[in-house]
Amino acid sequence: MPLPRDCLGPGRVAGVPMDRATVGFSHGSKSLQPSKAELQKARFDAAANLHTVQMGRHRDLPDAAFLAPLVEQASAALGTDTYAAIVIAGRALSYEEAVAEMTQWLKDLTLTA
Repeated sequence: MPLPRDCLGPGRVAGVPMDRATVGFSHGSKSLQPSKAELQKARFDAAANLHTVQMGRHRDLPDAAFLAPLVEQASAALGTDTYAAIVIAGRALSYEEAVAEMTQWLKDLTLTA
């Protein structure tokens, strides 16, 4: 059962601000296949962006500055069409689905670290 939004706080995944959870994809992604890492970057960034805006919030400037080159890297690696499709898929995730996927991904990172 997904955790209620209030349990995590606005824009939080597993108790971590959603932007910072998105930042987390840069740490440990070396253990993933490059294409898998790029897919995760694009998907999670799209979901985090959408839900942050829907909550009436905005991405912190330091987070945006840190993430911009990582997202550009993912876009370049995936190609325009694939990147666009992954962004659409990320935006299609409900808040609960995004939280569940990101939480599982963070748990998997801690198991492989």
